[in-house]
Amino acid sequence: PSSVRHPPRQRVPSRRPSAQLLRHLALRPATVSAPTCLLRAASARARRTASSAAGYPAHLILPHSGYLANPAHPDVAARAKSRTRLTAELRACADLGLTMLNLHPGSRLSSTRAVAIANCADTLTLVLRAVPGPALVLENTCGAGGLLGGKLEDLRDIIAAVAADLFADRSQKMARDYQMLLEGGVAARGTFLIDGKGIVRHITVNDLPVGRKVAGDQARARGLPR
Repeated sequence: PSSVRHPPRQRVPSRRPSAQLLRHLALRPATVSAPTCLLRAASARARRTASSAAGYPAHLILPHSGYLANPAHPDVAARAKSRTRLTAELRACADLGLTMLNLHPGSRLSSTRAVAIANCADTLTLVLRAVPGPALVLENTCGAGGLLGGKLEDLRDIIAAVAADLFADRSQKMARDYQMLLEGGVAARGTFLIDGKGIVRHITVNDLPVGRKVAGDQARARGLPR
């Protein structure tokens, strides 16, 4: 009988996380997407290798979350799945030393805009509480169908409804250190602009009846050295 020749076996590329994968992520200036399991399993050595090879610091890398997550889903069970996915992805960012995760606000589907915004804000609140550190970056969308984010007002209302934890100077140590503590234990309203070297570049202190609007301070802060 004639012999049968089998075609040579092709080597299947390894799917193990590597510095090459992370280097690819870091080299791209735009947002990128990668399986969460690969990101979570990446070693600290691979992360350092990728960052040094690409020349990008961690705070300039913005990964994109998976597109299947819908934090505004009207169904409780489906929304819980999206929350679990986003929590895992944000935790992967924290493990990699990344500071942000980009995501879409989701779709209202059969619900109203108001309900969808409340659902989205509730989801993001729970995700942020579960993984302290990295920030969530909301991306605007085309607004087709029931997608949120077609108008900037959607993002504004979501951010306003997110019940993220805020810093509180309960011991008044910060107010005392910055000489803002008045008689009677009341802290004055003030704004301090401090550059990356810890140098105070601007101080604004308001009298108690005067409120504080940070829009002007944000504009002044744009020119500060990092």
